[in-house]
Amino acid sequence: MLPKYHILIGLVFSSILYLIFNISIFTSLLVFFSSFLIDVDHYIIYIFKTKDFSLTKTYKCGVETAKAWRKLKPSERKKYKKPIFIFHGVEFWIFLLLLSFFNFYFFWVFLGVIIHMVGDFADLVHYQDPFYFKLSQIYLLISNKKRDLSIGYINNQEKSFTVLITSLISSSVSSG
Repeated sequence: MLPKYHILIGLVFSSILYLIFNISIFTSLLVFFSSFLIDVDHYIIYIFKTKDFSLTKTYKCGVETAKAWRKLKPSERKKYKKPIFIFHGVEFWIFLLLLSFFNFYFFWVFLGVIIHMVGDFADLVHYQDPFYFKLSQIYLLISNKKRDLSIGYINNQEKSFTVLITSLISSSVSSG
């Protein structure tokens, strides 16, 4: 889903929460910003792959990658590796929920993320992509090992990104 739609949906839902449930402006802004800033993981991947910090180029590349992806038949898409969007999986959502036990503001961030994901899931249904694509990043990491092909700016570097994420997880587990 394009950022403008995430921003619009986030604005509508955070406004509804503010007006109907009488939450504070700060809390409403937390929901609003988290409903689209979750996509920072797309930007992180782009920077990692290209060493380029341009938001404009990131956006254009994402749009072009999505166009190329959608030209493929759903059966053809199964051959391709999917990018690992670290903030788009249940693993991150659980982390946010756990943090909300220590600070309730994380619950509002979680709510914004869920609003975002509803839009992403609608997009997945519309384009006939499987839900696991944005449901579990660990499952996606495992299923990517069965695929040989990459698409878009992920091309030829998916393996190195997977190794980076795996090493970050391993180092945090071993140091913790």
